[in-house]
Amino acid sequence: MTEEFVTAHFPRNHLIEFGGLPVVEFTQTAATTDLRAELADAVGAGHQLLQPSQESARLSAALADPGSVAWWLEFNPENTCASDAFAVYLDRFLATARTEPVTALVVGGHIEMGTEPQAVVDALVERRDRFPNLRALFLSEIDDDQISDVDDTAVGALAMAFPNLRELTVCLTGGTNFDPIEHSGLRRLVWYSDCLYPEVIASIAGSELPALEYLELWNGETFAESREESEHAAFEALCHTTTLPRLHHLGLRGFTFAEEIAAQLAGTPLRRQLTALRLDTVDQRG
Repeated sequence: MTEEFVTAHFPRNHLIEFGGLPVVEFTQTAATTDLRAELADAVGAGHQLLQPSQESARLSAALADPGSVAWWLEFNPENTCASDAFAVYLDRFLATARTEPVTALVVGGHIEMGTEPQAVVDALVERRDRFPNLRALFLSEIDDDQISDVDDTAVGALAMAFPNLRELTVCLTGGTNFDPIEHSGLRRLVWYSDCLYPEVIASIAGSELPALEYLELWNGETFAESREESEHAAFEALCHTTTLPRLHHLGLRGFTFAEEIAAQLAGTPLRRQLTALRLDTVDQRG
């Protein structure tokens, strides 16, 4: 799937497909029903993977062949206030499905009281041995209006827990805890945010990602009247990074000062190695 289906601020393609596989919900919830309804308006209600009547049959087929789909797991399916809600739910999934063949996971839903994305990360990291073939992971597929509720999440630890990971997508607010990481296999990194902090950009620039080919950063900040020096410094680090030698696609989506960023990129080592650059403002996205 190459077309972007942007329903609000970010694409929703991963409700249909992720990691090259069709997405199937382990349990159908109000959160996914609402998100899918929004997507149906964008792509057409007749899309075969958006038909609720087919969910039961699709789930049965997926359980018979768990590596044939990307599994959607809900943050807090019972809407409880328990901090271990996702861990309990994940254990139920592990008891129901054979997870050794699973290559793709999408974790998301509504953010409710008691929903802590870090607890989700901890639960996945603690059970990493149950997903030995995980190749693609989407953390925090949520409603755009709730993105500011997910912060201080150790994304780097999650990436490093799965050495076979090839694709990582996160939807988290800008101040998320992300230190430079080392990962020899990661090829695609996408970060959706309502306000992507310069520290995240600088940490990505300083990460040892020798296989990374595709990097896309989405930003929703629109209120600044002038560009912060810290953002300029973060992009300077990215422009001159030596730790992303295979990066050839860079997407900078929704950045307020797109023209200034483009000028900063011009003539740099990073720009010379890119074969594709997509840079747009908030008003141009989608």
